Amino acid sequence: MLFAGHSQYSSDVIGGGKRQQLPELSMPAWCCSARRIRVILVCFIAFNIVILLLAAINSDTVSRVRHGGGLWTELCQHCGGGGHDRDFSYRDIAMDIFHLPLLENADMGTHYYPLASSGNPVSKWCFRQGSLPPADSEKDGKCLCANAYYGADCGIPQVVWNSSFLEAGTRQGAWVRRRVKPRRLLGIFTVTGPMQLDFLRLQISYLRPIVDVFVIADKTNRLLADIERTFGGQEEYTKIVYLPLNNRGNSTLTAEDILQHLFWKRLSDFRLDDLLVWADLTTVPLAEVLLFLKLYDGYSEPVYLNVRQLAFSFLWEQKEDLKLGDLAEPSKQSSTPFVSTFAVLSVLCRYNLTCATPPKTNTFTAAQLDAFTRNHGWAIEHWTLGTSQEPSGWNCQNCVTFSDSSSLFPESSMNGSTVSNEQWDETLLNKLKESGFSLRTVKPVDKSDVRYLAPRVLLEKPGSLWYLVPLHLKTTEE
Repeated sequence: MLFAGHSQYSSDVIGGGKRQQLPELSMPAWCCSARRIRVILVCFIAFNIVILLLAAINSDTVSRVRHGGGLWTELCQHCGGGGHDRDFSYRDIAMDIFHLPLLENADMGTHYYPLASSGNPVSKWCFRQGSLPPADSEKDGKCLCANAYYGADCGIPQVVWNSSFLEAGTRQGAWVRRRVKPRRLLGIFTVTGPMQLDFLRLQISYLRPIVDVFVIADKTNRLLADIERTFGGQEEYTKIVYLPLNNRGNSTLTAEDILQHLFWKRLSDFRLDDLLVWADLTTVPLAEVLLFLKLYDGYSEPVYLNVRQLAFSFLWEQKEDLKLGDLAEPSKQSSTPFVSTFAVLSVLCRYNLTCATPPKTNTFTAAQLDAFTRNHGWAIEHWTLGTSQEPSGWNCQNCVTFSDSSSLFPESSMNGSTVSNEQWDETLLNKLKESGFSLRTVKPVDKSDVRYLAPRVLLEKPGSLWYLVPLHLKTTEE
């Protein structure tokens, strides 16, 4: 029996009235100890091997996430010898979890250039897109803004400057500040009808440098095959998350219920300052507006986008006294596009998408709103971007579309941005006639400012989407 303070292998043993010295360890005890040491060493080595394998797998996944992709469900089997060359065709955009890309290494120098002066070395930055060349600004000692840009760093586009939030710089207490790193921006686009693939092609081509992930909420469940055929094997494919909302198995679930379930199941790694752009797929936000929201802090939310209501193409808009139902092929009134942060969705709405689409001030108590402003630094107060003359985007829900324009109008037969194929013109004219086009029901848009005429990509290199801006087309009343 052992007592406190005594060892099982005491060096002094009292027996027969004599003190005898025993060896430190008997042979059986020594063997047991050696076996124990071997087991510990084997476990230690196995543990370290497992840790190294997990680190290697995690490093590979993080590398892919940082380059804008989502989480692959299997290891890359198509990696080349010269580094990690991704094969974009094997990622499942309808099943995989998308981990939002990390932006800790994002370089703001992409958007700004430093303005160095003798008394103020590299403490000012000028927005490249909104400033005159660096030599001009350095000579004057401050950022010299290009046409239709404002602010100390020339980073505020005119449509934002004239908004209800800034009021051309006259509103008291309104301020914006350039961020240290850009926000992540999620575009949640709802598919409301057939033949909308061309609008996804337009959205990605136009907004790809700004939007970090395109979440396609498809109420028709028809677009997945077209997406895989069009974007499979391309880098753009890894920025798409497909959410089918057409409930075929359970009639009790609505599209909103399915979106609520799939959105949190398929997207991960949010931040409070992430921006969510909610719009129909046929609504194209102005890129300059989204870039401003991505690069600046200080504005309240939600931000409503006042977009131009188009008819048949980007060249015509609906007459003010004409309702949507008066057009030949009426469609459901589209929802107003808006922008809000993940903070509202998580903190105020408790992850309820219905509450946050869009968030309404009267939904929350004054105490909740005050606490939100104190904790996050911006207020819940809606404001609107864009006017009829300076829209913050375009709603092309009533534009004509083709099911497969890339095959109907192959880009290989085009000459730059000019389309002169008479057969194509005839195809478009027939399509317009079938859709009930009439100059009595529409009016031409103002073409004096090309910034608001159409997305720049449609004006510079439209490809097979030329029919959305048919500048050369001659239309006459029958």
